[in-house]
Amino acid sequence: MPPKTLDVDQLPAMLRDGGEIALLDLREEGDFTQGHLLLAASLPIGRFELDLPWRVPCRGTRIVLVGGGKARSSQALNLLESAGYTNVFLLDVSPSEYERAGLGWFSGKYVPSKAFGEVVETATQTPHIETKELLALKGKGAQLLMVDSRTPEEFVDFPCRAP
Repeated sequence: MPPKTLDVDQLPAMLRDGGEIALLDLREEGDFTQGHLLLAASLPIGRFELDLPWRVPCRGTRIVLVGGGKARSSQALNLLESAGYTNVFLLDVSPSEYERAGLGWFSGKYVPSKAFGEVVETATQTPHIETKELLALKGKGAQLLMVDSRTPEEFVDFPCRAP
């Protein structure tokens, strides 16, 4: 079954309707970090078949593929179909078209969790502590509560290291 083509103006409503959705960017991670849609998850075609089952376990989830171009999108569509995914959409537009639709184009990795952390920091006036200070407190056995909103992938990518 061919995918449904999604118009860029339809995506905002899908993202806000409360239904389950997976917005998957098929480009390599380096390209993804240079710019991507907010809420898009990087799932490069080279990892697609391995990571898809645990990233999108429900076969009926709406899946929107972006950043694929013809070759990557075709490969992803074949893999999705053979795995039994039934609710697939293809969004093949340029970053300027995303901007025009008011979707924005964001650089970096883990944008939602960074934004969440900044909102919490501002709202609660979270105190800051330098790494050396933290290590000294831990060395003294201080009772500390550390809250980390990073995903497991972020934690592995950017571990806290002493200077």
